[in-house]
Amino acid sequence: MPKEIIEIKEYKKLDLRESILIDGFPSVGLISTIISNYYISAFNLDGMAFIDSPYFPPLTLVYAKKPKYPARIHASEDKKLTVISCEFTPAPQLVRAIGEKIVKWAITRHIHSIITFVGILEKGSSEQVSEVYAVGSTEQIRNLLSEKNIPLLEHGAVIGLPAIILNECRWLNFDAVCFVVRVFHPYPEFRAAANVIEHINKIYPSIAVDTQPLYKEAENIEKRIREIREATRPVQEPAGTLYR
Repeated sequence: MPKEIIEIKEYKKLDLRESILIDGFPSVGLISTIISNYYISAFNLDGMAFIDSPYFPPLTLVYAKKPKYPARIHASEDKKLTVISCEFTPAPQLVRAIGEKIVKWAITRHIHSIITFVGILEKGSSEQVSEVYAVGSTEQIRNLLSEKNIPLLEHGAVIGLPAIILNECRWLNFDAVCFVVRVFHPYPEFRAAANVIEHINKIYPSIAVDTQPLYKEAENIEKRIREIREATRPVQEPAGTLYR
């Protein structure tokens, strides 16, 4: 499938040199979606481009009475931050083209580095702390991660869009970090997202943000889940009370 099927169309020209690019295409537990939207809100990032393809779903999102493309790019020249946000999971046959296009565009726009995320769903309880590991595309970024005491993934596999971004960046000697997050349920993982952002704060203090609102949201979600479980728990009669 030709790479030209993916386009990045800029409708606002911003200086993205030395900017950090965050990939917000959906992941398990919606880690990337939560993180990308949190940065967009925290820094009030401007919309400046969108990612388009004739093979994307026929979808528009309406915000403030205006239609919006489902895969968008937001940025701030002052904060040196660029964020991709997306509300759909692309078809598998498009993933390679999207990843290669993002990396090529980042290099062309003189972006500093890329951050991406992958969630791994495992068995466990919602109260467990999600483990976070990192994979770096270059020796330089791996050294930085080690200096900040962020655990590196020794063995394992990364799949999907983050895998393409890592592979392309390794080939081109371009800095990229993939955070691998072990999650324990499929609903939005605000606590895990906060944990990841705390790691990002360490390696990129220029875009540091407060994570307490995310932890608060995690507590609210966990409380609602406990309430639902309690409400739907089957009523059990004590043994021997029905027939005597």
